[in-house]
Amino acid sequence: MHRPFEAAVSVCLYDSHSASILRLRKDANEQRLAAIMGYLIASVIPPSWCRGATVSFIPSTAEALKARGFDHARQLAAQTAHFLHLNTVDLFNRPEHTDQRRLTAEERQINLQQALSLKATKLPDKLILIDDVITTGATLTQAALVLRNAQVSEIYLASFARVY
Repeated sequence: MHRPFEAAVSVCLYDSHSASILRLRKDANEQRLAAIMGYLIASVIPPSWCRGATVSFIPSTAEALKARGFDHARQLAAQTAHFLHLNTVDLFNRPEHTDQRRLTAEERQINLQQALSLKATKLPDKLILIDDVITTGATLTQAALVLRNAQVSEIYLASFARVY
């Protein structure tokens, strides 16, 4: 299968150091890290991706939003967009699937099937999807498939950390 996005970049590999940063950001409510992480993500995105692009994200689940009190994905995308001088758009309905951090790659794929849907009817032609960490790529790949099926012509992925 051909991947449904043009390219992906990450600031760093997922290791004990980046894991600590991500835990502080998401689970210890250290919201000030959003600006730093957004700046770092923006710094690895090629300028060619930005011409005519809009930034988006996969919203946190209702369960995560309730537990944290904030949508970490929305904040990270907004900060990244700020440093790129781009607009942010909220395209996806809030997923109802469970937290994927403890799921295997196969379980993530099953969990995401039909979990992502678009709430926006007017979509940008070129989009940069932001995530904090790409573990297996299942979430962003599924999001890119949904966007591609909705005729978004260029889709790029960017994250703070990646596992692979």
